[in-house]
Amino acid sequence: MVGKIGFSSIFVEEKVYEPLYKTIVECSECGDKKEIVKIYKSSCKCGNLNIDICEPTTKCKFKYFQTISFKETEPIIYDILIVQEFP
Repeated sequence: MVGKIGFSSIFVEEKVYEPLYKTIVECSECGDKKEIVKIYKSSCKCGNLNIDICEPTTKCKFKYFQTISFKETEPIIYDILIVQEFP
C-alpha cells in the first residue's frame, strides 16, 4: 500500500480597508456638496467654501492634512453610512 504525504497551508488574506461612512462637506450658501475623501483641493461654486491641504512640518505618518475654510457662512459637515455595519 502506498501512502500519500500532503501539505496544507493557510493563506491569510489581508483585509482591504473599506470605510463605513463617507464625509460630506456642504456649502450653506450655494448648497454645493463635496465628498472629502475624493477631493484634494477644491472650492464651492460660490467661493464661500475652500478645501485645501496642509503638509506636516515634522515627521509624521500622514502625507497631508485637509483643511476646510469659509468666507461668510460655516459649511455643513456630516457623515453618510455607505455599507451595513453588521451583515
